[in-house]
Amino acid sequence: MQPSDEIRSPRRRRRHAVPVSARRGIYDGIILTLLLAPSLAGLFLYGGVRTWSISLLMIFSSAGLLLFFLRPLFAEELREIRLPPGFCAGLLLLVYAAIRIPGSEVSHISRFHFVMLANALLVLLAWTTMGSRGSRWKWIAALLIITVSLILWYALVQQVRGTRMVLNLERPEVYGMRASGTHMCPNHFAHLLEVVMCLCLALIASPAAGGALRLFSGYTLLLAAPVLVLTQSRAGWLGAAAGFVVTLWLILWKRRRKLFYISFIVLPLLVAALGFTLWKTVPLVRDRIEQARQGDVRTQLWSDALRVAKDYPVFGCGPGTYRWIEPKYRAHASQSWVLYAHNEYLQTLAEYGAAGFVLFAVFILWGLGRLFGVYVRRELRGETEALTAGFLGAAAASLVHAVFDFNFHISANTHILLLLGGLASAELYASGVLQVRRPEGWRIWAFSAAGGLAAVLLMVLSAQALASDVFYRLGEKARGEFQDEKALSSFRKAAALDPGFWQPWMGMGHVYKTRSFWNLDEDARKESAGLALQHYEAAQQRNAHSPEILYGRSKVYSSLGEKEKAIELMRGIVSAHPADAFYLTQLGLELRLNGRLEEALEVFERAARLPEPKDVVRINIKLLREALGR
Repeated sequence: MQPSDEIRSPRRRRRHAVPVSARRGIYDGIILTLLLAPSLAGLFLYGGVRTWSISLLMIFSSAGLLLFFLRPLFAEELREIRLPPGFCAGLLLLVYAAIRIPGSEVSHISRFHFVMLANALLVLLAWTTMGSRGSRWKWIAALLIITVSLILWYALVQQVRGTRMVLNLERPEVYGMRASGTHMCPNHFAHLLEVVMCLCLALIASPAAGGALRLFSGYTLLLAAPVLVLTQSRAGWLGAAAGFVVTLWLILWKRRRKLFYISFIVLPLLVAALGFTLWKTVPLVRDRIEQARQGDVRTQLWSDALRVAKDYPVFGCGPGTYRWIEPKYRAHASQSWVLYAHNEYLQTLAEYGAAGFVLFAVFILWGLGRLFGVYVRRELRGETEALTAGFLGAAAASLVHAVFDFNFHISANTHILLLLGGLASAELYASGVLQVRRPEGWRIWAFSAAGGLAAVLLMVLSAQALASDVFYRLGEKARGEFQDEKALSSFRKAAALDPGFWQPWMGMGHVYKTRSFWNLDEDARKESAGLALQHYEAAQQRNAHSPEILYGRSKVYSSLGEKEKAIELMRGIVSAHPADAFYLTQLGLELRLNGRLEEALEVFERAARLPEPKDVVRINIKLLREALGR
């Protein structure tokens, strides 16, 4: 007699069932892969510096965060909270950033920066909770180190071939043949190297890392050192020196206390001697140092940032808005569009004000100070000691580098720091140095619900930013190809997806402005001009500091014969961008075409005093002087 299906099926199900531990491992593996996207995948998106790439990476990490916050619902042993040191201060900073959005100079940008900050803080929380299970940290560290070693070889191939191509784009000519790997800017590549080199140094000194990981770490460290020199990044060299010294001091504090006291004096001298030797023997090092001695534009940028901070002392101009405010305060005559102050501390002071700066300082000093205090005072096991020393060294390198650059604005680099900080904190919890919180009852459910809702919100906002930015770029591409209807369609989709995004409205204004200029029918021309002005005004309501919007409006008024309005708008642009040669030239041309020759000559002569004046400026000065009998 054969057993019935009802009797056979349970036995078959039990035989083929996946163990709970395996299912949990797969689930955790998916989370870790999603959380790693901003760190590792971001390196192959030029560091994650564009809105579309940052948004795409945040969609992945936010999905990982959603799964992370759902973990406590599946198993009782997962109902615990491991907060990274300084997390509560980070939450206060996040609340402050949210409050500043409505009063920001450009609220759309400040909102996006709030999303980035929230995503980063929650990713740090996730790494702190999940980074310590078994030997998981080894695989994550190995994956990071191997990825960077591959990028190092790519950088060397770039140097040997003498190419400025970075993946599928050409690096700006201003960087010359400085090594940059998969980053556009060599300084940001140098920051990546100094962070990973500190980790490698700590792992080499730790038997707990195992033979294979120590071998890979030593190999990557040796490979990174000459490439760091080839980046020609002075901030990178200083950051690497600071990070190396701090990492070695921390290692010696635990291993050789007497040698530590000796090294406190000897190590800085050795670093100085190495720098002197490189200066004397390596021409590119000597050239870069000589350039710094002759003066650097950074000091001028810092003065400008201080002027911004003086006008926005308490609450700042708004997170992320420095690039739009800076031209009004620019004292130097550089024609570059300055996006950053090249000093993270001054830019934070300008954007967040004194109140936000203090919150940032508390968040960083609380977190690093707690880790440093635990490292110095407590007995740590091998992997905990190595990861903490490596992270503190990398943090020291980054903080020194930040005096001269904007490395914390590079998404991939920042997420690698968060990864290392999270792994170090996770090991401190695993070793019992930091105490795990196990809330009972409704508290853990509230924690999971709040975190899950935050992750969903971040995912939605990131997807919104990605889609609107992509449609805007498609619209710009179509506009450049004179496909007006296709461009308008893309711009409308971008504006519908994110109504606060000013650039699609400006793009539609550009399309209608061009139609008005070329249209021979008077009524149709006026209709297009009216639509152009309508869309420009909508764009200006969303960003009152964009000169491109005002310039577009000025050209529309000029084509309609309303010359005074056109000139008034151009004067407004020049007032906000006094050192911009392009807008000075355009104002001069507008004045000259309207017979205001004296004023035009004055404007062109002002443009001629800027660096490298254009031929059009010299020609107009000559013609105007002749016309005025000078």
